[in-house]
Amino acid sequence: MSPDTVLRWAWIGGVAVDDGPADGFEHALLVRRCLTDPADVTYLLAHAPVGTPLRELIRIDAARWSVQNDNRLGKNGIGLDHYEVRKWAPWHRHITSCMFAAAFLAITRPAELGKAEADTGTDHD
Repeated sequence: MSPDTVLRWAWIGGVAVDDGPADGFEHALLVRRCLTDPADVTYLLAHAPVGTPLRELIRIDAARWSVQNDNRLGKNGIGLDHYEVRKWAPWHRHITSCMFAAAFLAITRPAELGKAEADTGTDHD
């Protein structure tokens, strides 16, 4: 879905789920439909504080995409998916090493792009 896609949202509060909501929270069903492709409909179940406005739930849903992109980067780029869990301690060491690698790449990549710009005289937006 492109960033300029027009979406229509609907919110249905008080949705019954097997486990009831926590105290002070409610379940809500969010329905997202693409206006340019009406067959593209997505349903999301939210567990949010009572009275959370629809705009806030939409903002939180939009933030989910950056988390999914980070997870994809972690799996493909730094090897988060290259370990079969057998024991907690080795898994913890593997995940910690992957997180250090991700931090290292996040810090060094901008500097490397800056060097490339200086060498070639191009802008990498």
